[in-house]
Amino acid sequence: MVRQELSVMYRPFYHFRLTIVVRYKRDSQLFHTLYLFNY
Repeated sequence: MVRQELSVMYRPFYHFRLTIVVRYKRDSQLFHTLYLFNY
């Protein structure tokens, strides 16, 4: 029961991380530009 609640709570966070990874791979050039710009 508790594990199921944790799973439900964790799912949106996992989805959020997944979308970040997908966007990072798609916009990798932009991210590298920003990363170099910060240094």
